[in-house]
Amino acid sequence: MKVLLVSVNASYMHTNLAIRDLKNYAEKHFPAKAGAPNAEKSNAAEQSAVSLTGEKSSARPEIAIAEYTINQPIGEVLRGIAFTNADLVLFSTYIWNAEYVCKLMPEIKKVLPECILGAGGPEFGYGAKKYLSAIDDLDFIIFGEGELTFTELIEKSEGDAKSLPAKLKDIKGIFYRAHGSVWTVTRKVADKTAHTGVGKIVDEAEGELVPEAARTSDEAEGELVPEAARTSDEAEGKVAPEAARTRDETSQVRDESTDARNETPAVAFTGNRALLENLDDIPFPYPEILAGTADPDHKIYYYESSRGCPFGCSYCLSSVDKRVRFKSLERTCSELQIFLDNNIKLVKFVDRTYNLDENRYIGIWDYIAKHHNGKTMFHFEIEAEYLSEKALAFLQNIPAGVMQFEMGVQSANKKTLAAINRSTNVEELAEKIKRIPRTIHQHLDLIAGLPYEDLESFGRSYDFVMALRPDALQLGFLKVLNGTEMEKYAKDNGWKWMESPAYETFSTPYMTFSDIAFLKDIEVVTDAYWNKGSFACTMNYVFRVTSPWAFFCALVEYGRSVNAFSQARKEAYWFELVNDFVGGVREHLTDGAEDTDFRLDNAAAFEKLGMPDGAAGDCFQVGTDASPVSNHLAGIAAAVGKLDKNLIYDLLRYDFVRTGKKGNFPAWYKHIYDKDKHRKLLEENGLLENTRIGFAITEYEEFDYNVLSEFPETEKHRTEVLVRYK
Repeated sequence: MKVLLVSVNASYMHTNLAIRDLKNYAEKHFPAKAGAPNAEKSNAAEQSAVSLTGEKSSARPEIAIAEYTINQPIGEVLRGIAFTNADLVLFSTYIWNAEYVCKLMPEIKKVLPECILGAGGPEFGYGAKKYLSAIDDLDFIIFGEGELTFTELIEKSEGDAKSLPAKLKDIKGIFYRAHGSVWTVTRKVADKTAHTGVGKIVDEAEGELVPEAARTSDEAEGELVPEAARTSDEAEGKVAPEAARTRDETSQVRDESTDARNETPAVAFTGNRALLENLDDIPFPYPEILAGTADPDHKIYYYESSRGCPFGCSYCLSSVDKRVRFKSLERTCSELQIFLDNNIKLVKFVDRTYNLDENRYIGIWDYIAKHHNGKTMFHFEIEAEYLSEKALAFLQNIPAGVMQFEMGVQSANKKTLAAINRSTNVEELAEKIKRIPRTIHQHLDLIAGLPYEDLESFGRSYDFVMALRPDALQLGFLKVLNGTEMEKYAKDNGWKWMESPAYETFSTPYMTFSDIAFLKDIEVVTDAYWNKGSFACTMNYVFRVTSPWAFFCALVEYGRSVNAFSQARKEAYWFELVNDFVGGVREHLTDGAEDTDFRLDNAAAFEKLGMPDGAAGDCFQVGTDASPVSNHLAGIAAAVGKLDKNLIYDLLRYDFVRTGKKGNFPAWYKHIYDKDKHRKLLEENGLLENTRIGFAITEYEEFDYNVLSEFPETEKHRTEVLVRYK
């Protein structure tokens, strides 16, 4: 029997951890075929593999994995699947690939008419009724952790995939169509608890568990990043499901999937499967690394050292599995050494909250620090508020290029945080983040569309995070995910969101659609002017003088007036845009009005764009539908009018020239060049051994301020700079 595990990733750089875990775990339970490659190297345990029921397993099936991307034509992916001649095809599904998979699945049985088609992952798992009803050719959906269920599927098939439909009812953790059958699930679940601290780990939960082994990041989000198969968008917090309210209750699994009102054939559920107790039973997920065929510099390799989350953030699926299980420290470190030995560029831990057990998480960091290869970056998602004093002290000695942290703030509004079951101790959170050394790359998250968060509140949250000067601020938008507590809350309280993946919020009782659209543009300028680092010198000065939120609000309004957000833009465009905004002359017409200069300190220009003149006012008033921030832009103009536009021009020029060797300079850029001075600086820096190369790898520029200073506003004098490129 040929089995194909398929992942459609967001991009080439991503790897799917889930399908690898399923393949590697299942193969442990079946003896290697005689004469198969490396069969003689299989260990004794594998050669005498035992089934899940304790009997000797049948011969190992052919299990293959196939990874594609959502950017590939469906016909191309279909051909790749068809040429495998697989008997059983199983897809790993998430919010970012669900639409693509839904289009692909009906075509598969046209080219492989005899194959059995299944799916797993959080998107199909928590939307089983919807997807089984919508896709006639879909035979079943795995719900929950996939390793045990997948292995039993293969075992029960006895080498004949076509026999599986009749046997699905006897396999735990399966949704399938069953004429006239309705299933309910009796479960023991944890009381709903607030975000009360690391020490409270509820270990009696035996309810619907998110398909941990069927997840793959990204987060990006995403870009975030996966949980053995998930993006930051799906896991921007830690959530308990709405169902997890009382103990020993009998109820349906997710959105009435087993409702007796279902038309026949009903969607039946076979019941929850027990969790995999020992994570050490899962083999190392990347045999391609061991074989030397990996792509160490262009792929992100995800790694899971624990499962479950003790917290209860209402918008996230991760905490459905509240009983945290850990891979042993010894096993974890031995597997990390494989990444180090093979010079993998980026390894992302998908543990939902990494810093739960102090001895263990510091032990892993200590191993990485002592064995680091000078190349591999390790990414961790942590709850900064719960970093111990011992952990903070340890981190002070971590050099640059070893670790990066993703830390969810989500909001600085305490009422909002309480409503979504997160800690409201934002003061301690901020203090802990400040104590993390800058040698560790810091990525902080905010979510727009949460309860009690309007533009006024969101602006304060934005400035709260930017005051911490993260290396990146990810502005995400609430996704109302199936199976979360937020789903019911949103339905009951007037949220509007996309009916299809990625279920992103359109409006809330606190934000209009216009407000959300405005924040989408704030997201664009945040990424362009802060996250990418190309404007670091300019923005560090700007944000010392005025509010980041105020500056970006004004910049967005200006950008909208020149259609800046109508299409994707290259980096050079953003330099020109902010230069024109800050100090240049740009003509505008508003409803037939005459041309006018648009300057930070030009109140008339703001007025022509619907920005009334007047007192500074409150920079965080909620605006009108026409312009969400129009009621306070005069105040914003007054705030950003304090900026020294000549200094900003110098800093923009320096940021522009330091980001890479330029073949030519744009019209806005005044290049002040002296070849003799350039040569002199090359000589002083020992770069004239080869004159041609020396000039080629450097640039000479002059400025009116010392742009190399941490505080250039205090050093106004002619400065000659030699920029050296790598």
